[in-house]
Amino acid sequence: MIAEKKKLIEKVKESEKKSDVAKEFKIPLSTLSTIIKHKIISSLEKKVCHCVGKAYAEILSDK
Repeated sequence: MIAEKKKLIEKVKESEKKSDVAKEFKIPLSTLSTIIKHKIISSLEKKVCHCVGKAYAEILSDK
């Protein structure tokens, strides 16, 4: 299942139409949109955690 999601995301990144990707994988377009949305949120959360972690480390090192 995770491997399929990665393939879906890669195809969309390669500029394939979302509707075509959804048809190819036989899933509703709304499901594909949800998968993409969760990927974006996950990526943003990782970036935020990384930035917050760096800032926290800097604060601790100033003490």
